[in-house]
Amino acid sequence: MFVYVLVNPGMEPWLKAEAAFRHPELKLSYSRPGLVTFKAPEGRGEPHFWFSRVSGIFRVKTAPASLDTELNLWSEGRTVHRTLLAHQSAQGTIAQQGDQVLDVLDLGQELWLGTRTVKPFTWGHPGGLPGLALPAQAPSRAWLKATEQLLWSGWEAPVGSVAVELGSAPGGASWALLQQGFQVTGVDLAAMDKLCLDHGSYSHVTLSVRDLRKKHLPVHIDALFCDLGLSPVEAIPQIRELSHVHPEISWLFYTLKLGQKLPMEQLQKHLDSLHALGFTLRCTHLPSNKSELTVVGFRGRVTSDVSGRVHGKD
Repeated sequence: MFVYVLVNPGMEPWLKAEAAFRHPELKLSYSRPGLVTFKAPEGRGEPHFWFSRVSGIFRVKTAPASLDTELNLWSEGRTVHRTLLAHQSAQGTIAQQGDQVLDVLDLGQELWLGTRTVKPFTWGHPGGLPGLALPAQAPSRAWLKATEQLLWSGWEAPVGSVAVELGSAPGGASWALLQQGFQVTGVDLAAMDKLCLDHGSYSHVTLSVRDLRKKHLPVHIDALFCDLGLSPVEAIPQIRELSHVHPEISWLFYTLKLGQKLPMEQLQKHLDSLHALGFTLRCTHLPSNKSELTVVGFRGRVTSDVSGRVHGKD
């Protein structure tokens, strides 16, 4: 059997390195920009990768003229998604948690069909592409990352939830959080956009994270967002300090900077450091991520209702 993985173009080497490290039973088969396949032992379940948008079990190849025949065989009970590899675009209805998906991967002269199940912390959007457009007034591209992080996590935070963002300037992520009903405290020496500063639910701490103390922060924090321009060796101690001071933090959204040649063994050690703080971790490479990995952590348990919304449990 074979598994297929849709990946952001340019991240294929990272995915292959991850597969060699985390899934040594998989053998590299075929690769092109945006798509990597592996030969897997028969009966293996759907794999999960940090550096994928979508992954599943390969079923059949077909020519465009024969697609309708194959769809009749494979589409029953499944939501059909079609991904055009050359354009990095996708079509189809958003699938909900628990739904079965039939992925039609359009390689031009050939179509590949595969199946997958939408589970917590996976994309139900066609091709793993939520299709968000950066608003013209957004202070920065960080708006995309924060919006995708929440969407991928499935967490619909109650209105009024308190978030602290480390490395908030110029305010793209903070503005995204404000739009979703958070009360936000941003921490950064650099200036924030007026959109955030004028918002009644925003406060700015003009300090380096290294100088941050408990007195500068809200009494209670629900979620910590961190997109610092620091290596993990420098950023994770800041997360650790805040987690100790505020053990009630239940969600962590950390953009881990990969640099050029971060070995998988070292990446795993960084994740182990975060796990040691009491967080259960899920990782992904968002459509808007570049040389970075999104790490979502939660404390306690999470459950999903029939709509796919994720709820925290103590």
